[in-house]
Amino acid sequence: MNNIQFNNNFVKKNFSFGYESTIYEYEDSNYYTEPVLLKRFNYDIYPNSNFYENKIKKLSLIPLIKVLNNEIEILDLVYEGDKFLGYTMNKVQLDPISSFDKTRNKIFLLKLLRDKISKLNSKDIYIGDFNEKNFLTSPEKDILKLCDLDNIRIGEYDFDIMDNAQKKFMQRCGNPKLIDSYCFNLFTISFLGRYDFSYICDNLTWSHFNKSLAGKNNEDIFDSMIHLSESYNGDFLIDNIKTKSFFH
Repeated sequence: MNNIQFNNNFVKKNFSFGYESTIYEYEDSNYYTEPVLLKRFNYDIYPNSNFYENKIKKLSLIPLIKVLNNEIEILDLVYEGDKFLGYTMNKVQLDPISSFDKTRNKIFLLKLLRDKISKLNSKDIYIGDFNEKNFLTSPEKDILKLCDLDNIRIGEYDFDIMDNAQKKFMQRCGNPKLIDSYCFNLFTISFLGRYDFSYICDNLTWSHFNKSLAGKNNEDIFDSMIHLSESYNGDFLIDNIKTKSFFH
């Protein structure tokens, strides 16, 4: 990973827009033989230097962590003079999982994501930010890759931003190592039920419980999420879905 200088002439088009940052397609022939993605942070939203120092430390670590090697590759840190602007990522021909709307596809992708989460958590790495745009898959829906990894928690380097779901969890549960289970379960309910994720975070009730999640084990997990406390034990809703009717 290198520190490279930003050149506005190499910004070709807007690829994805978010509150914290904008991702562009970027063509810098000095460093890359093909177009890459540039994630540029919005300093008007987050002017705090500590915010970016934490990100730089994590971005420098990510390429060295074996369990993250198969995700969307982080290439270089981008500066304008001495000011850190963002970073480049490998550009791949994958689509956000939100482009697939069949229940069977969603369940399969959620199980792939569950396996990935379990592997990362075992290495003291936590995703925290469950956004459909950050989970990419192939047209065949046989792989799942993570992108926008800069907000993950790696050991002592915490999340840079916490959404309402994470804040609620940290206030009510005494075990931060279960945060991905809780946030992923919220995402599962949102993804299967077509609910807005931020709405689910603030208004989770039994009315959001999808019929595909029905069953005593999931009802117990769901109840523990509604009444979140230190007794929450981090089970996954997706583990208890009966998949036979969807895949056979």
